[in-house]
Amino acid sequence: MKVHDNRIVNTASTIVDTYGLLNTSLEASRLLRHQFESVFLSLLIGLGIISKVQINVHSIRVTLNQRQEHLVMNNEEKLKFIKQHIGAYPDFPKKGILFRDIFGALTNEQCCQYLKALLLHNIHEKYPNVELIVGLESRGFLFNLMLASELGIGCAAIRKKGKLPGDCLSMEYSLEYGVDIFEMQKSAVKPGQKVLIIDDLLATGGSLEAAYKLVHKAGGDVVGCLVIMEMTFLEGRKKLPQIKVHSLIEY
Repeated sequence: MKVHDNRIVNTASTIVDTYGLLNTSLEASRLLRHQFESVFLSLLIGLGIISKVQINVHSIRVTLNQRQEHLVMNNEEKLKFIKQHIGAYPDFPKKGILFRDIFGALTNEQCCQYLKALLLHNIHEKYPNVELIVGLESRGFLFNLMLASELGIGCAAIRKKGKLPGDCLSMEYSLEYGVDIFEMQKSAVKPGQKVLIIDDLLATGGSLEAAYKLVHKAGGDVVGCLVIMEMTFLEGRKKLPQIKVHSLIEY
């Protein structure tokens, strides 16, 4: 690289660093910083001042900086970022209901990383002795395998009636508009095994209560329930007085 090219790149980095310092506590500032840097470097390529090879090397540095920034963010900032990306849909699936959609957040790669980090942090802190993670149909499946693989333990599934093969245990639970049945394979949980139940949402508490009863029926020891979102006004926790329940986000 020529000397004047070095000066230009250093100047670009200084501009970008100064721009990022405007409000480094906000994730939005970090995103704008990287967008600004990308546009500025593209301009330098277009003018023939620096080459694409030099840009590729610089991109590696940018990626490393982004990862470092993600590590620096505290849990409160990560939760705030995730919450901003959770979708809200009024009158779904029925008039008068405000539906909170976790899938809106999961389309964002940073939300996925932050959510994974927060879930693991809470498990290490609150459920350090867990031996099996049970996910509830269907959004619980998004998390149980991911977390189990990180922790080096197994995972199991609780599904609606008729979805699992072999000998199954079943448990009926109440819905707002009727009843449903959960099932779990008898071989999924070993007697005395310490189990953590995970799902995306705690609303009325019926499904988590049924899951707890299923695991208990199989001989497992439920150490707690971990959910992403909790609708506190529905008071679902009252159905789970015997379980340590933790939610990342409360509405």
